[in-house]
This record gives sequence, C-alpha cells and structure tokens, in this order.
Amino acid sequence: MGFALGSMLMAGTVSAFAGEPAFPAEDEVAAGSPAPEPVDPRRPLPGTIALTFDDGPDPKWTPYILDVLDRLDVVATFFVAGFRVEWYPEIAQDIVERGHSLQNHSYGHGNLTELSDSAVRRDVERGTQVIVDAAGVLPTCMRPPYGATSSRTTQIIEELGLHVVIWDENSADYAHQSSSVLRSISHRWEDGESVLMHDIYGFLYDEGVLEDLVAEVRSRDLGFSVICENIRQPSVFSFKSLVR
Repeated sequence: MGFALGSMLMAGTVSAFAGEPAFPAEDEVAAGSPAPEPVDPRRPLPGTIALTFDDGPDPKWTPYILDVLDRLDVVATFFVAGFRVEWYPEIAQDIVERGHSLQNHSYGHGNLTELSDSAVRRDVERGTQVIVDAAGVLPTCMRPPYGATSSRTTQIIEELGLHVVIWDENSADYAHQSSSVLRSISHRWEDGESVLMHDIYGFLYDEGVLEDLVAEVRSRDLGFSVICENIRQPSVFSFKSLVR
C-alpha cells in the first residue's frame, strides 16, 4: 500500500487535495495570464493559520476539542499516533467526518532517527494503514514525533508518498501546562503559519481558552485552514470548506 501510494503521488496521478487537480487545466487559464503559483500542501492557505493537534486521539479531549471547533466554525489538522487510532478508531473517523485533516504521526510515536531504515518504513506504513482502516482516507503528510528528522528518515518518508511537516509556532502546551500562558501566545501567530498543539492535553484548552485563541486570531482578520488534505476513497465522505 505504501509503495503504491508513493508511486501514484510521485507520478502525479493522485492529487493531495481531496482528489481535485493540483493545478488548473491549460484551457482553464486565460490566454496571457501568468501561470498559477504551485500550491504547497504543507502550508496554510494565504490569510490563514493552521491549528495542528498531535498525539491523539484522546477519548475525552479530542471529542471536546472537536465540539469547540465545530461551534467556532474552525477547521484543524490532527497528526495522530497509529496505536491510539487503533484504540479509538471511531474518533479518527469523527475527525474526518467533521471536515478536518487526519495525518500520520507515526504508529508507535518513537524517535524515528533512532530506528533502522526498515523499522522507519514499517512504522510509517503502519501509521498510514490504520488511518485508512479507521477513517477511509489516505494521509498525505507525516509529522515525525518530537520533530526529530534527518535526511535519511525524510527520504524514506517521502518514498512512501508523504510530505514531512514540522511546525512554525510551538504552543509548548506540554511544557508550561498553564491555560493562562496559552491565552497569551496567539498574538505571535502570523499569516501562513502552522501551530503545534496537543489534543491529549485538551484540559489546557478548557474553560474558553481555545475560544479566546481563535477570537484573537480573527481580530487580526485571519482565518483558519487545514494543511495536508486527505485523499478520500470514492464515495466515503463529503468535505467542508477548507477556510473558515
């Protein structure tokens, strides 16, 4: 499966955007118009920020965050650990059904740079497979645990048809464990950046914290978009608007 997906992506036969062409057909571009800029699937759309949640699904806090995002009409990207997807496949499916992006964060959540080539390949492929099994979609990106990467692991991941994605802003929610600190960080987030957060620490986003972060971003006329669109299997799900 991993090799087949990689071959299709490298050959350009599969788009990273929900089955849509990555570029307009030649007859759709007006004569004399400049060629469209290539879309980088790893980046938020212009005028937006990408909220990205790692390490889930969590049986309590991922559904809570999904409910808040629904209420705020915000889309986000979830980099999930494969073993947790096996524990909570219904939550992985719910992420997709609610219009968010579901991406690979490895299967075992180990440091890939410390694994052999074959172990890296097995771990990443298994992380992709459990997403397919649970939610019926293919991830297009992989965020290595801890952001630990090397030229060797990047090459292996890319051979499996996945973009390697890190982050621009780190909420450090795992470190400071403080809702009050979280409320004070969003002013640093800029247009086109992706923000590292963790749904397993959802308790930090309780009591209106996530609402306050979204309100501050929107007060600067910025919206939210997903990164790394999923490739959907035929007739599985319909996708919501990418920007809100």
